[in-house]
Amino acid sequence: MMDDLNFNHNWNGKLNCDFFTTIRLWNERKYFVGAKFKMYLKKKYKCDVEVVGVKKVFINQINDWMAWMDTGYSAKTTQDLLHDMYKNKPLINWESQPLAYVMIKKIKNNEPKLF
Repeated sequence: MMDDLNFNHNWNGKLNCDFFTTIRLWNERKYFVGAKFKMYLKKKYKCDVEVVGVKKVFINQINDWMAWMDTGYSAKTTQDLLHDMYKNKPLINWESQPLAYVMIKKIKNNEPKLF
């Protein structure tokens, strides 16, 4: 059974792409290469996806390039967005909390087979 991967916002239109990133709180049991999810946007199922890469980062390591890819905003604005998204999570120490910078690909189940 696949876990759910939920999005409340389609930052930068990224969910329309075959490959995109997401920044989540570090969870090596959930975000690992090969992990598969059912992806939802605002509680509506969109497609199945698979993790193809994971990089452990800390919030102060998010640079403009990473942020632009993920949200379409600067590193500072993306860091502020992360603080806001996780404001209801108690006891997060942002100086030591690792994050997962996750590369996702859509699973295309209905592609024609070439061979």
